[in-house]
Amino acid sequence: GLETQVQIVSNNDTTISNTNTFNDFGLLVHNANGTLDSFAGIAFSNQHYNWPQNDTDAINAAIYSVRKDTGTSNLDTDLVFSVNSGAGTGGDGLHERVRINYDGKVGIGETSSSALLTVAGDISSSGNIITNGDITASSMHLHYLPDADNNILQIGIGEERKGNILFYDDDAKDL
Repeated sequence: GLETQVQIVSNNDTTISNTNTFNDFGLLVHNANGTLDSFAGIAFSNQHYNWPQNDTDAINAAIYSVRKDTGTSNLDTDLVFSVNSGAGTGGDGLHERVRINYDGKVGIGETSSSALLTVAGDISSSGNIITNGDITASSMHLHYLPDADNNILQIGIGEERKGNILFYDDDAKDL
């Protein structure tokens, strides 16, 4: 059966804030090196390897922080989520999938986000995509321009808007 290997119990009533210290957390993963790109993290494995294991394929996933600045007063750190792709025999090591940059920007399939959310690849949605701004593709510009009936979508090439698409309900007259 399943057994608890590590249990962390805390009776600390401290709430999370930007003033918490090491003592406020139930678990601390620490790398005292502090050089650029040094990291501290948690690795996950559900393999049948004997321990200790020094094989990168033994790690199925990991969450780790990566130091992005070496200054003593600037502790810029990214949080990275990686998984082993499983390609080949036994996998081919960890591959970064999501990164939250120290400035709050999130990259999915992208290691350096230039916007609040950057996605490398297709985006699929089974629901609505809601925006209060423009949607810009590399060479096409979509702009929602609400009129009294909220029914105009402008489409253009680049920043130029070339024409309108009007949306009507079933009761509207044809143009």
